This record gives sequence, C-alpha cells and structure tokens, in this order.
Amino acid sequence: MTVRGEATLSDSLQRLAVVDPRLMTTTMQSVPFVVRALAGLTWSITTRTSLILEYSFDGLGFSGADYSNVIQYARNRQYNLSAPDVLGQFGSFQAAQHYAFARLAEDITDQLTAQGWVEVNLQDPSAMDGIGLTVTNDRWALAGSVTNTWGAGATEAGASPFLWQLDFELRLFF
Repeated sequence: MTVRGEATLSDSLQRLAVVDPRLMTTTMQSVPFVVRALAGLTWSITTRTSLILEYSFDGLGFSGADYSNVIQYARNRQYNLSAPDVLGQFGSFQAAQHYAFARLAEDITDQLTAQGWVEVNLQDPSAMDGIGLTVTNDRWALAGSVTNTWGAGATEAGASPFLWQLDFELRLFF
C-alpha cells in the first residue's frame, strides 16, 4: 500500500463569483491564500488489480451559501446562455471544495487494462463516473473512456451542461 499527500498554497487567485443568482449578476473576486490539498492511497489488491482512494480540497472552490448561489446561477443560466459561465471557469466538476475519488483497475493481459472510477462531490452529493480501456505496446498506447455525470437538479452535476463524454488518447513512446 502506498499513502500519499500533497498541498499547495497560492497567493491571491481570481475567480468569478455570483452576486445574485436570480438577477444573473457576477463579480470578479480575489481569493487570498488559496490552499489545495490531496490525501490518498493506492492498494495493490492482487498483482493485477489496484484500488486508488483520494480526498481532495480546493480552496478556490465554493462552499456554503456561495456554493448554493453558484448552483442556482448555473441552473438559471440554462435559460440565459449570454451570462458568464461560472461553473465553466473550473472545468468539469470542480466548483466545490470537497471531493472524493475512487478508481479500480485490472490488468486483463500484459497489454490490456480496464478501469472504473467515480468522483463524488461531497457537498451536494453528485458524481462523475467512468469506465476505460488502455492497450499498451512498446511504442504506443491507446486509451478510451466514457464519462458520465449524475445528480439531482440542485447539484453540480445536475446544473452542469456536461452530461457525458467519450475520450480517445493515443500516446507515442520515443
């Protein structure tokens, strides 16, 4: 088993914050001393199967009433796409401060690996999950995955326009 942790401290990062979700007003906000931290473990269950568990904290994300305003704003924005995208500034599924992640991977053969994963927003709760396959050779690797989000309307996943995603990645080794 491997246990790991990491933390960063950034000085004065900017984010778009919601002033009033009903009136669709926002403001640029400076967040002093942004802490980001991750604690996790990797457990090799067998020689071919591994499990990763992680908790992450992002001080640039929103919490409490600020988070509720962001979710309500995002829901209202579905009817006013000209309004700034507050959720989009973070990327997919990163607007909150507290998340948990789990991934189970299995080496089917020496060249084929399958994995399933889930990331849960601990403030709503809503989640993003996915499955993937990776084929690896000496000179290249090809990976494909399908990602899905789920949650009620008043959650990050429910308010996000991101519903599912299909990814392919080709890596070349020189």
